[in-house]
Amino acid sequence: MKVGGSTAFTNLSTFFDDSELKRMVDTAEVTAFQGSDKVYLAGLRGAEMSVSGHFDSAIINTLSGQLGASTHPSFRYGPENNSTGRRRFNFDAVITGLNVKAPIGDKVSADMSLLVSGAVTSTTWTSTN
Repeated sequence: MKVGGSTAFTNLSTFFDDSELKRMVDTAEVTAFQGSDKVYLAGLRGAEMSVSGHFDSAIINTLSGQLGASTHPSFRYGPENNSTGRRRFNFDAVITGLNVKAPIGDKVSADMSLLVSGAVTSTTWTSTN
């Protein structure tokens, strides 16, 4: 997973070790009075993502600067890995949560939640990205 802008991206993959991209569609029920079964129309698509993993001060500093920013950062997410030819999802998102956890007797960890703004596109990784 990478975060950045049009030219420079920061690799987050070495810090986060768990991720989930949820894609969903709004629906509208349009069942008529005499209908025996519900009928729905598909509406707008949306997505959200959560990631969690190891704390890193530099990464938290980078992400903190984007928390609630009016210009949404861009993300590149490869659930398999970022090898050439593997699937990659691209999207802009609002960072809606950034949490640091420091329990006694365990590692310091961090998690982040994202709300996708706009479309999620799907491509593959190339040797230049």
